[in-house]
Parts: sequence; structure tokens; C-alpha cells
Amino acid sequence: MSDAITFWLGCNVLRHGDIIHACVDILRRLDVDAKVVGGPDYCCGTTKDSNVVAAAGMAKRTAQNLIDTQRDRVVAWCPSCHVHMSDVISRAHDTTFGLSHFTELLYERRDRLAPLLEHAVPMRVMVHEHYGFDRNVAVNAMARELLAMVPGVSVAPTTYQVPGYMCAPFAGMPKALQDIAAKTLDQARAHQAQALVTIFHQCYREMLGLDSDGHLPVYNFIQLIARSMGIDYEDEYKQWKAAGKDAKRVLGPERVATVGEALVDRALVPELARRPYRAG
Repeated sequence: MSDAITFWLGCNVLRHGDIIHACVDILRRLDVDAKVVGGPDYCCGTTKDSNVVAAAGMAKRTAQNLIDTQRDRVVAWCPSCHVHMSDVISRAHDTTFGLSHFTELLYERRDRLAPLLEHAVPMRVMVHEHYGFDRNVAVNAMARELLAMVPGVSVAPTTYQVPGYMCAPFAGMPKALQDIAAKTLDQARAHQAQALVTIFHQCYREMLGLDSDGHLPVYNFIQLIARSMGIDYEDEYKQWKAAGKDAKRVLGPERVATVGEALVDRALVPELARRPYRAG
């Protein structure tokens, strides 16, 4: 089990700085030598699926960039990057590295992780599970076991697994997302869960509306592990989500100008205003 890895963030690195920084800190505490890569030059190409030529070019570039890190193991943070690398890119290109998901790496090193979990996080949680990605890597059981290691955390059972491998594809299907959120809330309430914990950052974005609307607190599992380790970064995305349509005021004019007001209006504000569930 090599301690030298490439930690592959994919292209979607702008929204969840707190989770990314926490992951890097956790790797350091576990004495993992991680070369962290991400951004447009490391996009798996799924964002351009409708343009085969562009997607193929991005996939080829990313595969070569990962090979150039000269690490035998690539650990993906993003489930879509993991799936695309496993099912598409590695079949078209001669990749020279093994591929894992970040949850898998933490689980492998759980004996090292356990002594670092020093602070209690008293909370009964339910894990937000998808059955699609679990066929690639058994992250559902891994996440439950990792969370159960955190002092004070009690993991509630669930019999509901969401279709697909993450929530993002349902963002354009509000009725489907409403159904997912309603079933999730029913399960959480039936098992007296005090919070919903997502494995993937994409699911965190979609389910966080349950928190913003006061239905159920929502966390990513890395946030709870980091809290137990004394790692504390501000979750700005949660603030943006709570602001909803008024998110530009919370973002501030300097950040809006940096990102580009047109892009913020077209992509970010609708995402932050989106809610997965409305009662009644």
C-alpha cells in the first residue's frame, strides 16, 4: 500500500474549498505523500459529453497529465471522474496508474485514522447512499464505518439507496429530486437521524437545500471527520446556499467580478436558489 499518490480533484474545485482543504490536511496527518492536481487541465471530459471531439481531447490530456505525475496510484475525489476514468478513459488510453476513490483510501488507513479522531461530534446521522457508484467501489459501507469511528457519532440505518451514482444528474429533473428528498426525509425521521451526511460533494450541493429550508441539517462526511480531528474550515458554500437567490450579495462584488457576473447569473445563482424539497 503505497503512501505516494496523486490526489485528483477533477475540474470542479471552486465551490468546496473547505472540503478540499480538509481532505489535504487529513492526507498529511495520515503521512500520505499526495500530489494534488485539479482544474481545467484535469477535467475528465464529462462536461463535454455532447461534443465527442472536445470530450475525447480533454480525456486524452487528463490521462497524460495524470501519467506525468509519475505516481502509481491516482485517488479521485469526484465520483464522475472515477467512473469516467474506469469505464471510458482507461479503455481508450494506456493509463499506467491504479485508481481509487478518496473514501477507499481513508478506509484502507482507518487504523491510522482512528487515533486522530480526538474530538467528540455528538450526532445521530444517516448516510445518503447511491447504489450506482457502490457497484464500482463499496463506498456506502465504508462511509458508514468511518463515521462510526468518530466519537459521539451514531449511524442510523437506511433501506433507501438513491438511483445512479450521485445527485447532480437529477438537478435538471426537479420532480425526481423532490421524490429523492422526500424519501430521504422519511427515512431520516423514521430512524431519528439528526442529520443527513453525504459521501459526495455533488450530493452535498443538492441535498443542502434541506438544511437551508430547515428540514434537516446536512453535512459531507469529510466535514465530520475533519471536525473530530480539530480541522476547521469555514463552509462558505452553506452560506451561499442559505442566501439562495440573494447569493450575489453574500458572494460580494469582488468575487462576482472575478468569476464573471454573467457566469454567476447563468450558472451559480440558479444552483444556489434550487431546493430539492418543498413541503405541501
